[in-house]
Amino acid sequence: MFTIRLPMEMLLVLSHQLITLPTSFLYNRNGKYYFRRKVPLDLSSHYKPKVICFSLKTSSYSSAVRAATVMATKLESEWLTLRLTDPTFTPQPYIDNGSPLTLYLSDALALYIKLKAKTKPATFETSARRNVAYLIESVGDKDMATYTSLDAGSFRDYLLDKELAGASVKRIFSSIKAIYNLAASEHGLDGKNPFSKVYFPETNDTKTRRPATEAELSMIQTECISINDEIRWLIALVSDTGMRLSEAAGLYWTDVQLDGEIPHIIIQPNAHRRLKTASSERIIPVVGFSLWALKQAKAHATGPHVYPKYMKGTTCSANSASAATNKWIKSLVNSDISMHSLRHSMRDRLRSAQCPTEVIDQIGGWSSGSVGSKYGLGYPIHILQEWMLKM
Repeated sequence: MFTIRLPMEMLLVLSHQLITLPTSFLYNRNGKYYFRRKVPLDLSSHYKPKVICFSLKTSSYSSAVRAATVMATKLESEWLTLRLTDPTFTPQPYIDNGSPLTLYLSDALALYIKLKAKTKPATFETSARRNVAYLIESVGDKDMATYTSLDAGSFRDYLLDKELAGASVKRIFSSIKAIYNLAASEHGLDGKNPFSKVYFPETNDTKTRRPATEAELSMIQTECISINDEIRWLIALVSDTGMRLSEAAGLYWTDVQLDGEIPHIIIQPNAHRRLKTASSERIIPVVGFSLWALKQAKAHATGPHVYPKYMKGTTCSANSASAATNKWIKSLVNSDISMHSLRHSMRDRLRSAQCPTEVIDQIGGWSSGSVGSKYGLGYPIHILQEWMLKM
């Protein structure tokens, strides 16, 4: 028998860890306490999984603290032995002391939002919740460790059956992969992410992006004036500015200048929505139907938002705006165009007026591949207005 003599510094570190362990490594789920602690990196080769996690089978906080203290002491003793005396030491299967902690998809979502959403816009959480709802509706709210590549394939087919665009399906999968990866990192899930290598068939999404013809655009704008309500004001604004729907729906009146020599909109990021690209931040003159739309909205304004129907607290509900406007447009012109088609039409109309490409890009907030386009302040507002009046 021999005695291990540790430096005072190590003893102080160990004693500090033991004092703080009970609350640091307790986890409450559905009223029951669990012990959870990551295996130190230098000892990870001795353990599988990399997180020691199991039920303490008690709903009493004081009992859980006592049990966690006992477990922490055992672990510290075991890890000390591994580090200093016997590299071949086989760790005890602590997870057998209770039932393993099951992490369901809904739990993983809650963890993802808790750790990731604080510095993100409100749309981040909304999108994550919607994407997880799709997955639960498709294959169920399961233990994260039990999802398979077959589940992932079924989920892809479910989304495609909903006639979502291929790009949208890929964005949803990116969100689910991120949620899974965080859960794997935090809870020591073994195995590969089943959502990471899913085949996506080629889809023809261009049909949903067809520009509106002159006749279709004229019919839409005429009906907007005839009905004259908030939804039609939103559609009319987009029709003669080429704005993205999320940019228009999230406008504040402080972004709108109607009284100056050149009425215009300032597109800038705000608390409830980010802009798609750096070039999205811009000034757009308002002419024609867009000017009419803003004047009508201003005459009926009761608050800081141009389109309050699509604001929920501090969140811009661009999805609700998209659903409502697209439904009306499709019922009116009976075709495959959408709100985004109006943005494409705007580019075609400017092109037909022989407007320079750099001016078109500046008006629409399109990113240009030109290095030179990144220098300078761009064209003055009166030049933009001149070209828009030629459409």
